[in-house]
Amino acid sequence: MIDNRRIGRAIRTLREKAGYTQRGLAEKLYVSDMAVSKWETGKSIPDVSTLKKMAVVLDMDIDGLLDGTASWLDDKWAGMMLPDSRMNMILYDKPLIDYMISYFLLAGIRKIYFCTENMESNCIRQRYRNGESLGIQFSDLSNGVSEENFMLIANPVFVYGVDLTRFMQRAMSHPDSIVNLQTVVGKGKSARDSQTCSTYEYCATPFYFFRNVELDPKLPFSELQDAVRKDERFLEEPMDKGFICSELQTSRELEDVNAVVRSIQNLCGYMICCPFEIAWRRGMIGFEKMKQESLSFPEYKDYIHSLR
Repeated sequence: MIDNRRIGRAIRTLREKAGYTQRGLAEKLYVSDMAVSKWETGKSIPDVSTLKKMAVVLDMDIDGLLDGTASWLDDKWAGMMLPDSRMNMILYDKPLIDYMISYFLLAGIRKIYFCTENMESNCIRQRYRNGESLGIQFSDLSNGVSEENFMLIANPVFVYGVDLTRFMQRAMSHPDSIVNLQTVVGKGKSARDSQTCSTYEYCATPFYFFRNVELDPKLPFSELQDAVRKDERFLEEPMDKGFICSELQTSRELEDVNAVVRSIQNLCGYMICCPFEIAWRRGMIGFEKMKQESLSFPEYKDYIHSLR
């Protein structure tokens, strides 16, 4: 049964997270701000065509809007990553650091923990200082954590696919659970060997979501992974076919990812994992701040100043 009030709370939460006023969202959807007000108070719900537009504008799938699962955004989430020597690796036109930060931004996370004693972590601070330029905050893991909900990226990784944010939101919506996002890959011969895969299997990504579950950040990842999979609260959230996940362990993997990023950016006309753009579109920084902060980044400056 559709719950108008729950849908309304989800719309309001997503709108505020995206940085829109009721009037601003109304203009994007070509409706009146009174209509948005009625949706958010549960007096009515959007029609199907408006829901489709809203799902794009607010970066949420229609199912999530209708069942009100966006209410998870009311909870405080933090991010945690375990940097290693690959963080400064260049993927086509930007360092791997920027991809990692972008994944947290896509999930709407504004606070990221990592160990500042790590040399790679120091590189992150040298590039983005305390995170203020992106409207987020970097925190030292050794000082402990206060949040109950975490997104953990256990290894440096490249992940790309349509609606990645939607699958992150699904993972974050499961109550009192540990959720791992998984990709679908062909079983047996790979496409590189010119073989067609008739069967598929799920493979774990390094993306873990802990909701109301205690996490020991000092536990080595191999031990943490074993403990997580034995936990009765562990769930697997499969993503659609077509998602790419590479931990960049070989030169061939790096070549393939470089080719993917180059092709998508050249053919589609947008930049994959540009932290400044994502932070702006998530309402974490304003348009003028985005343009100003990007001036120090040659790889982003021209692209950012082309945005409207």
